[in-house]
Amino acid sequence: MIQIRRAEAADEQALAQIRRQAILVLTVPVLSLEQAETWAAHLAADRITRAIRDHVVWVAVEGAAIGWVEIDRDRIAALYVLPSYSRRGVGSTLLARAETEIYSAGHAKTRLDASQNALGFYLHRGYHHCGPPDCDGAWPLDKDLSYAAPFP
Repeated sequence: MIQIRRAEAADEQALAQIRRQAILVLTVPVLSLEQAETWAAHLAADRITRAIRDHVVWVAVEGAAIGWVEIDRDRIAALYVLPSYSRRGVGSTLLARAETEIYSAGHAKTRLDASQNALGFYLHRGYHHCGPPDCDGAWPLDKDLSYAAPFP
C-alpha cells in the first residue's frame, strides 16, 4: 500500500534518482534521448536539499520512495514518479496531496509548468493553459482549487 509522508534529508539521493529515471524513461516519447539526458543532468547539486529545507516535499512510499512532489507556496514546483509506477495512480495521489496542501494554506488557485510529456496528465486533472510554452517547451498551467476534494 502506498503511503505519503514528508520528505527528510535522508531521502535526497532517492528523490534525485527518481527524478533522473522519470526524465530518462518517461520523456523519451516526446523528447530525443539526448534532450532527456541533458534535462536529467541539469540539476544543481543542492537542488533537492533546498527543496526539502525551503519548501514542502511529499514522498510516496511503497517499501521505498517511488515518487515525490514539491510545493512552493501556490506552485507545484516538481512531480516525479518512478517509471515502474507510472500510470498506477502514484502521480495522481501526489498531485491531490499537493493541491490539498496549497488550498489549506489559503490559496484558491495553483499553478505549475508542465513538460510536454506530462501535459495530458495535468489537463486531464482539471488544469488549464494560462500562457504559451517557454523556450524549453514547458506549458504554464493553473487550476482553480475551490472545487478540490480534500486529500484522504
